[in-house]
Amino acid sequence: MSNLPEIKFIFFDINGVLCYTGDVYDALAEEFGVSVKDLTLIYEKHASKIDSGKMSFKEFWGALNKSFGTEIPEVDLKELYIHKRVPVKKVHEFAEEMSKKMGVGILSNLGKGSFDDFTSCGAIPSVEWDAVVISSEVGFVKPQESIFEKAEEMCGFSGEEILLIDDYPENIRGAVKFGWSGTRFDPKNSRESLAKIQSLL
Repeated sequence: MSNLPEIKFIFFDINGVLCYTGDVYDALAEEFGVSVKDLTLIYEKHASKIDSGKMSFKEFWGALNKSFGTEIPEVDLKELYIHKRVPVKKVHEFAEEMSKKMGVGILSNLGKGSFDDFTSCGAIPSVEWDAVVISSEVGFVKPQESIFEKAEEMCGFSGEEILLIDDYPENIRGAVKFGWSGTRFDPKNSRESLAKIQSLL
């Protein structure tokens, strides 16, 4: 007899699970004429504000232009940021399959407006999600307990009934500490990661 908990709801992360960032940062760095390292340093400085909804992408693009002394139109930067994402087709297929068997949802640290943008460009599959929890919309970020509380409220399940699939170990640790089930997805080894996930169900 298995001692594994009965999973009744799966939350998928977006970046690193449903899609790869691809060469987003390389393309943006090239557009600004700076190194990826310099671009990443600026992004990391503002990431928590973007993810918590305290900074819009328009403000972020402005901050980048100011930092690098450029005047690149927001529409061009947004185009690069959104459309360079690479969907992970096997995870899309898995999410679609699971949506017919149990509850499925999104739980992601993401800036305002990005969910719709990522869906429209195919980075997020057209699944009938039962709960969509975006950090910038709820005001909390993973791995804060408050975002897991909000996610339970929105999906109607709790504790080990919920499985979080995420590529960041600290988010998995936060979910498990909160009482959920959790497994790390390695975007470089999607086949092995999916096999591990399926063994939990």
